[in-house]
Amino acid sequence: MTMLMAEYPVDRRQTAGLFAVTLYLARSSEHPEGNPNEGYRFILPLDANARVDADAWAHLRDSCAVVRFREDEESRRGRLVHRAGGVHGARWIFDYGDGEEVLHMLEAHTVRAGDYLSVQGEDGDMRTFHIMAVARA
Repeated sequence: MTMLMAEYPVDRRQTAGLFAVTLYLARSSEHPEGNPNEGYRFILPLDANARVDADAWAHLRDSCAVVRFREDEESRRGRLVHRAGGVHGARWIFDYGDGEEVLHMLEAHTVRAGDYLSVQGEDGDMRTFHIMAVARA
């Protein structure tokens, strides 16, 4: 057994198709160079086309952890959750137990290093993140 982000145990026998993803805040007017001190590390199942695999998630959901990190703030730990609702009938959420953030149209995006994802924070603001790394979990 190995450790994901030193907080969540990951059992290698149950991680086929799971990937560890690192996001950093992308360039914006507030951060012209982006910000590597604000982002997410999370585990999710990807298919052969680098898209989130909802069927695999249903079997592997307990391994789909997230850690949000920000400057001057304690890290938040939670889970990647797939819920009914949203434009395509379902939406992907980082669920922290006492709050959540929505991954904007995750099902419509590829998840590859160099791509971008948007996250609607607990404050309702949508922010864009640069995918810095994707590796087998």
